[in-house]
Amino acid sequence: MDKGLQLALEWTTRRLQARWSTHDLADTSRENVMTNLFIDLPEAITAEVFTTLLDRPGCRLERILSQGQTTPPEAPYQQPHDEWVLLLAGAARVALEGREVALRPGDTLFIPAHTEHWVTYTDPAVISVWLAVHIGEAGPPAAQVSA
Repeated sequence: MDKGLQLALEWTTRRLQARWSTHDLADTSRENVMTNLFIDLPEAITAEVFTTLLDRPGCRLERILSQGQTTPPEAPYQQPHDEWVLLLAGAARVALEGREVALRPGDTLFIPAHTEHWVTYTDPAVISVWLAVHIGEAGPPAAQVSA
């Protein structure tokens, strides 16, 4: 991993731990607790894998794994809250607001609330690892649709 990206992720982790109770984040007895976003990556996946890393009122962090999956054209994602994504590994393209954005490791994308968007490509040869931050989310997460 690029040293700058690694430092940014470490800084972000420290800030989150300082903001929210560190004992909650360090409690490895809880389901879905992970200390490294690249741990336990499967060899291959047939459906996207969504893992909640942190869930607090108004903010949810999620690791998403994709390998060749796309969003069906007739079923775009559309959430009532903002989402910010960071592609950590792999390659992807996302269509929104009449444009398609190509993402490579280190690229980020802000998706405003109520914006229809589609994942139009994820690399079929390697697992794409995403970090998604859902901002202003109220209640349980929206249903996930995988191709």
